[in-house]
Amino acid sequence: MTNIIITYKCNLKCCYCFANEFVNKTSKNITFEDFIKAYYFIRRNERDRIGIIGGEPTLHPEFGRMIEFLNGENRKQKFKIPVQIYTNGIEIDKYIGILKKGNYHLLINCNSPKVIGETSYKKLLDNLRLIDKNFKKKYVVGINLFSETMDYEYIFEILKEFKLKTLRFSLTVPNLAEKKHLSREEAFGKKKEFLFKVFEKCRENGISPFYDCNIFLSCLTNPEDLKFLKTFKERYNLIKYSSCNPVIDILPDLKAIRCFGMSDYMKVSINDFKNTEELRKFFEEEIDHYAKKIPTFEECRGCEEMMLGNCYGGCLAYKADRIEEYKQHCKQFFNKV
Repeated sequence: MTNIIITYKCNLKCCYCFANEFVNKTSKNITFEDFIKAYYFIRRNERDRIGIIGGEPTLHPEFGRMIEFLNGENRKQKFKIPVQIYTNGIEIDKYIGILKKGNYHLLINCNSPKVIGETSYKKLLDNLRLIDKNFKKKYVVGINLFSETMDYEYIFEILKEFKLKTLRFSLTVPNLAEKKHLSREEAFGKKKEFLFKVFEKCRENGISPFYDCNIFLSCLTNPEDLKFLKTFKERYNLIKYSSCNPVIDILPDLKAIRCFGMSDYMKVSINDFKNTEELRKFFEEEIDHYAKKIPTFEECRGCEEMMLGNCYGGCLAYKADRIEEYKQHCKQFFNKV
């Protein structure tokens, strides 16, 4: 998956937003011409999928024009090109008509009325009813777990109303650099009881939860936990190590980042690469290769799964500032040899 960030604007101000470097800090939008350039860049790798994100993508003044362009591209193809749109769902009603003409999958991030207010929440529910009517089985709802005291009952009311059986969720990462230097207990241990309460609620309601990113550390689970997690469908794999591959987000200025978690670490122009496969390999060599060797927490030192590259120890944002330091250390060492 390669995402195109078409705007930094958002109609929400979520306290947990992991994209705070960009969102609502500038009114920058991608131009329609650069959107087309980004699209064709991604299409050079026919195996790659396309994501449209923000900010809130539906706030881009030319969002409708972009969708019409994608619909036109689909008409030229033997198979419709799948495009995933990440949205909070509040303004999506304006575009239901033209979205129905393409091959779109919607991921709707659903926030509690306590976070976004009753008015926005009512609009979200109204739009979910529109989406459900027009996009049967082509949308997923998600929740960001940002606090052990947050309300999450609302998401199960949504799942019940729309008879949905899957839930995308993500453990949020602190959005300020000084808060990323946490202990393993602060970053994950304190979240375990809360996370498993959400899992239990899912099991009671016949819901299959699946991770987006920042996977809970398997080293913090015990045999009873693993037995419980195995009661969920195997295809959603809640029992896995905390690792990931570069997602690739293309910014409005056509620079690319490995992912939002690494947004303030390295940006490169897509014009310097042949396709997304080459770009992904670049980030793997410049970031992932070194990140795998850096213990995220003290408890990670000597961990076999870390040394094998199977576990990153959570989101790379937790150790982003140490990657460059370690990389320069390695280069100096090999230059001396």
